[in-house]
Amino acid sequence: MCKERGLKKYSTLKKKQLIELLQQQKEEVKVEKEPPLEEVLDNVLEGMEKLDIKEEMENNSPAKIYYEDALISSLKKEHKDEEISYDLKNCNWFKKDSFKFGDILDIGSHRHYGYTFVGKDRLFQNTTRKNAINSEDGVTVPITISKYLTDTVSKYSNIKYGESCIIAYELPYHDVTVQQYNVEKDHMYEYGCLNPKYGYDVENWYLEQINIQTGERTKPSKKNM
Repeated sequence: MCKERGLKKYSTLKKKQLIELLQQQKEEVKVEKEPPLEEVLDNVLEGMEKLDIKEEMENNSPAKIYYEDALISSLKKEHKDEEISYDLKNCNWFKKDSFKFGDILDIGSHRHYGYTFVGKDRLFQNTTRKNAINSEDGVTVPITISKYLTDTVSKYSNIKYGESCIIAYELPYHDVTVQQYNVEKDHMYEYGCLNPKYGYDVENWYLEQINIQTGERTKPSKKNM
């Protein structure tokens, strides 16, 4: 039986790398009869395990917000009569290259409730954390966006709070904002601006690290830069 290694994990493997691995396996097998396909796949997968395969990162160029009028004008001809709503899960209705990774689309047209982020494979992304900030209060940039960036905060810094309604960021360990603090690894990092006394203060942000197992929140100290 072919080894169960989760081929999906290698979906981003470059075509050239895969061809090279297959060619290498073919050259190593010095027999007249072709080996079973399962054996070839096992050998190739072992080679793939040794490669440094990383998901492709995205650039930190400024994001944009697209409201109803812009969305309607970007619809493909066959979807011109469709109603844009919360039910949309991806960009399939829209013309190719209408939006870039990380852009915000307002598919609800009611305050910030319909804001969603354009993610990998043009899928819409929003936070799914149970202990994320209340969506009634504002928008959280989800980890499914930030994990592909190196400076998430800067990507949205060009959009005024009154437009983006962003009051929290879920950040990965490698993000430059996280690296400004003395954090522990293997935590969730939330960059927010909630002031217990005055509500959300977008002029004063801080980082919290959240224990993934217990949910405990702690505020790490900032590094001496």
